[in-house]
Amino acid sequence: MKRKIFGALFMAACLPMALQAADVTVVKETPIAVGERISITASPETNRIIREETMKARQDKKQIVAPAAKAFTDRLQVTVKPETVKENHMDLTYPRVQSVSPYVTKAINKTITEYVEKLRKQVQKMNEKAVDGEKQNLYMSYDVKADGNGIFSVTITSYTIEDNASHGVNVEKGFTFNTTTGRTLSLNDFGGLPQEKITAGIQQLPKDGKKSIYADATVGKPNSFFARENHEIVLIYDQGTIAPMSSGSIYVPVGNLGK
Repeated sequence: MKRKIFGALFMAACLPMALQAADVTVVKETPIAVGERISITASPETNRIIREETMKARQDKKQIVAPAAKAFTDRLQVTVKPETVKENHMDLTYPRVQSVSPYVTKAINKTITEYVEKLRKQVQKMNEKAVDGEKQNLYMSYDVKADGNGIFSVTITSYTIEDNASHGVNVEKGFTFNTTTGRTLSLNDFGGLPQEKITAGIQQLPKDGKKSIYADATVGKPNSFFARENHEIVLIYDQGTIAPMSSGSIYVPVGNLGK
């Protein structure tokens, strides 16, 4: 019996480091829910539209339930789990981060929750003044873009629609954090954003993407951005800013700004 136990322990010790659970990032699919009524005043059509947005937002999305042990200890990676707020006119899901450092955990979560609360209060304030049929409904979801090499990037998508509207508006906000310090990173931290980088990035878009941009659009500073683990940058232009509303958010990859 002792030989069997020793043999099992020896085999586990001989496994490649990448195969040991403690050093592997574990992710979990975000379940796709059928969806509930977001509002007691919203029309059936509006609730149907929001359910469809819910399905699209949750499809293929993952949450990081256990980061690689060494990367977590070295502050190169964080745990990400969903935080949910549901009330009349609102269904909000946003990321809750956990770092080995309490300071980093607090700093990142404070930035994210302040943004969520800002949108939440804006909708509450508008709804206090709105008449029936004109109240706003807010659905929120998120997508982790990077979590490794000292970079945590996430986009938070807010879909707002009136009670009796046939369509709403999507706004996508990108956040990029240094997981060693918890600091929110700007484009200047990556080397700055010269206009020629934006122009080159747009030229590299697929043909359909370039065609969707207004011919007379002056594409300058983005609404937000996110960084990948290798420090490559993706610019985000909100729905309707440089292209028709039907085109949704426009993503422009501009590569590494320091090169």
